[in-house]
Amino acid sequence: MAAPGKECVAPSSLTAFRHLQAKGIDLEQLPVPGVAVRPGDEEDTGFFVWNVRSSRGIHVLPFFRYKELTQRYERMVFRAMEPGEMFLYDNRLYLVKHDRRRGFYLRNVFFYHHEFYAKCEAAIRGFAGAEFMLCRIYVIGRVKKLLGICWIGYVEETGDTIFVKLFQDDLSKFAEYDPRDLAREAIDLGETFAYQGRCWKLCRDEDGLYRVNPVTAPKLVLSRPLAAK
Repeated sequence: MAAPGKECVAPSSLTAFRHLQAKGIDLEQLPVPGVAVRPGDEEDTGFFVWNVRSSRGIHVLPFFRYKELTQRYERMVFRAMEPGEMFLYDNRLYLVKHDRRRGFYLRNVFFYHHEFYAKCEAAIRGFAGAEFMLCRIYVIGRVKKLLGICWIGYVEETGDTIFVKLFQDDLSKFAEYDPRDLAREAIDLGETFAYQGRCWKLCRDEDGLYRVNPVTAPKLVLSRPLAAK
């Protein structure tokens, strides 16, 4: 995980606090992250914002630069987010974290090394209950071309299939193709594979979920030549 990039206006309670202070707003507590929704709308059409109260009323600062966001926040319903909650914005997965020193803060999950993250993204997209396998993805053509590696999820109840990237940086590559033009090859449990300039191994954790672990190449130990007699 990593701190969000420039797409995020205020990645923490503390930065949101400072943004609002700079506008002359005297706050007595750190802002809380949440979702602001217009009455009658579904939550997935809402906006991710920091919310805080002062003597002047309620103040809201968006996480991101929403072009369509109205300034009439008083007409919105606010739901606070909990530590450990995840959400998607612009096809990026974010995690809400909290500690006593800096309050709430955001982290971008750029590497889905654990099946848990793939399941979270699938559930957010409406594919709850998907079972995943890690696959090599190839472009169908005369020459077998490796496009990348991703999680492939299948929902047994509906028959839906969902592609979830392993690395955030690969998203643009997969977006260039129709899934019907791609072939897949499952990576077996315990298999070691090379990708992104490193070696990885597909394992299971204590709960039976897949995870991708880095493999460190063994160090070569050179023996000293025998001294001549």
